[in-house]
Amino acid sequence: MIEQWFLNKGSYAEGLELLSASCGPNKRMYLRLKNSKDTQRNLAALKYELNKYRNRTIEVVPKPIKVASKITTIEHTENLKTSSLKKSNTRITMAMLPYAKLRDRFAQKNKAYYERWELKKTLNSLPEDEEEKALAIIVKIMNLTTLIDSIWKELDYYIEHKQIMPTGRDFSNLSNLELFKTRQRLYQSRSKRQKTLEKLQSELPSTPIEKRLALQSKIDSKKEKITQINIEIEKLSELIINE
Repeated sequence: MIEQWFLNKGSYAEGLELLSASCGPNKRMYLRLKNSKDTQRNLAALKYELNKYRNRTIEVVPKPIKVASKITTIEHTENLKTSSLKKSNTRITMAMLPYAKLRDRFAQKNKAYYERWELKKTLNSLPEDEEEKALAIIVKIMNLTTLIDSIWKELDYYIEHKQIMPTGRDFSNLSNLELFKTRQRLYQSRSKRQKTLEKLQSELPSTPIEKRLALQSKIDSKKEKITQINIEIEKLSELIINE
């Protein structure tokens, strides 16, 4: 039902009904949006909330965001701050990146990180009756968090593979229906490849030593293809959300 709402560009009221049915006992964000006007900003916040209940390519689903009186708290932001600082200070520095593209992305990540925290300070200082402004800032913080996470995926990929992460195909010219169908095909393809990968990995311990190198090469190839599919699924999901 939620996929159909995105696909058909459903109304604000319909989206609220879906969110109410999906979010269980934690309805704080639903109540905030229900009592807010049907604006583009609030629709963006609604899309973000509903997207948590769609098929996702990541395992960890962010907790709902709530606007509290006087001080607005964003779930997990403190953890994100600590995690980002730890990664920046102990895992990787710009000097470790041999490619200009990665150094540019690293700098972009840092800029987005500090911009997000400036927005959080602004958000915390808003009067409680400035709910529309608060939601608009929350949407900006969400977008910056998504950007930071996507850059860390690229940096982590380089750390593991010592090469720039592939970008995937260009889907920008596809209609919303074509984007949806393409993503569904990729979900199916990924599922088949994951089953094949699991089978190959289970065979590795019992494979004779002289044949393990060839089998490991197949396993690595399957992993790279699944990574490529995940990248394309994420790109498709972003395009569908932004429609």
